[in-house]
Amino acid sequence: MEAIDSIVLLIPTYRVLDYDTEQFEKVNIETGVVSNDYRIISKIKIQGIERIQRKPTEWRIDINAKVLGEDYLEGINAKKISQVFNEINKLGLVFLDGSTDNIQVQRVDIKQDLKLGSDSIDEILKDLGSFRGLLSGGRPMYELSRYNSPTNKGVQIKSPNRTKSDIKLYSKYEQMKSKNAQFLKQFDKSGAMLDYLEGVLRVEVSFWTYRLIESISNKERSLNSLLTRLNEGGIINEAFSPILKQLKTSSATHLKHNSIKGLRERSVYKEIDYMFGSDLGQAKIYIKELEGDSKALIRSYKEHLNRVSSIGFGFSNLKELFS
Repeated sequence: MEAIDSIVLLIPTYRVLDYDTEQFEKVNIETGVVSNDYRIISKIKIQGIERIQRKPTEWRIDINAKVLGEDYLEGINAKKISQVFNEINKLGLVFLDGSTDNIQVQRVDIKQDLKLGSDSIDEILKDLGSFRGLLSGGRPMYELSRYNSPTNKGVQIKSPNRTKSDIKLYSKYEQMKSKNAQFLKQFDKSGAMLDYLEGVLRVEVSFWTYRLIESISNKERSLNSLLTRLNEGGIINEAFSPILKQLKTSSATHLKHNSIKGLRERSVYKEIDYMFGSDLGQAKIYIKELEGDSKALIRSYKEHLNRVSSIGFGFSNLKELFS
């Protein structure tokens, strides 16, 4: 299920019932005049609340799903938003009235956790990494980068012209275990949260411009519109749609411009696999139309499918996950 992993909220001043004046106002001792200090409080010692800023007509609050504590895995959604506001109020710096009306969204990261198993995560990250050339050569162009460290492994897909959302896919288990020890110590004493995350692929899509936010929430930037769209679902699949379309186009183009011998020598089966998956019959027809009766390649491709089947995850599974 899709949910919010992190979000930047712009809250009208009339939605704030009170605030800590010592933190956000300065008083001239000699004159007694109060001057507004629109300062940023960034080092807040509470999980999930990253920043609070007072502005002339609104408050900016940056939060992430860790503010939910033991409910972290569920993420922020319509059911949890009141809990989020309660946690903000507990901090004692600013007190919200609890309404979501007229609150705007400046940035949001939408997440989905897919329980695939560790072997399948390794395969999909490897497969995505191998698509780098197909993505970078098309229109729109994407930049795909892999990161594989002792603490985490994943893939990031970006649009260089910044017209599309950024997408990350990574092992959530590895990320939590290596970078969130303090959070787990506080909210996962039984270890149940970390146990659940083993074999989970986290997919995150970042909407960091007003235009991108409006594209998923009925041409609005309101929190209410975003929460409504979350209930409907399909945000992540929609973000992946142009990538899948480009992979299909690039795969067909790449096949037509490479000899069967070259494909076989480099074991480049991802284009055929992406287009036809395990449908060997359709793959045979396509190969014959492309290069004539190439039994050697068909036999090699069949062996490839058997290897994919034994692993349990292949290139064509991208379509099943995100379409």
